[in-house]
Amino acid sequence: MYIELNKKIKEIFDQDTIIGTEILSSEKLNIFLKEYNISLPDDFKYFVTHFNPFYIKEDYYFEMKEKSSLTPTNGYEYLDCFYTIDIIDNTKIFFDTHTNSVMPIGESNGDYVCIGITPNNYGKIFYFYHEDEERKDGLYLIADSFTDFIMKFQYLPDNIINISYDPSDVILSKDLIKSIEKFQK
Repeated sequence: MYIELNKKIKEIFDQDTIIGTEILSSEKLNIFLKEYNISLPDDFKYFVTHFNPFYIKEDYYFEMKEKSSLTPTNGYEYLDCFYTIDIIDNTKIFFDTHTNSVMPIGESNGDYVCIGITPNNYGKIFYFYHEDEERKDGLYLIADSFTDFIMKFQYLPDNIINISYDPSDVILSKDLIKSIEKFQK
């Protein structure tokens, strides 16, 4: 049923960094969903009940559909890890501190990848920039479904994530300045 999805997950799954061995049962997931009155797409329910939490292999990135000023200039983001068994606890915390229109499915450097759970965003995958100042909700569309999201992962060796900074914030030592001046001569 999910042959291509399974194949792609196995491609991006870092087997060396499995985060535990327990897999979320369908029963436990359904109890949580009923308690919070949440519905999830079948492809995502399949994923969280068949895989343990895991990290993504190095050099795998996905392209953003919507970009913010916080998105790297090349338009690609990365994901550190997916939640599966821990999705229930992480969602409860997320709802208390952020929004309840999406639930977190993974994290990346303090930000979250989330799945839409309201009628207007159901099943869509978003990047939640927690420090975003452009949009009140900080959500930027990645893909229209979980399967589309997984299929967007690409192996991009040597992909350089653009880190923006103000050059005036950099302080150089006198020795380094002398070395640079000497080198330029």
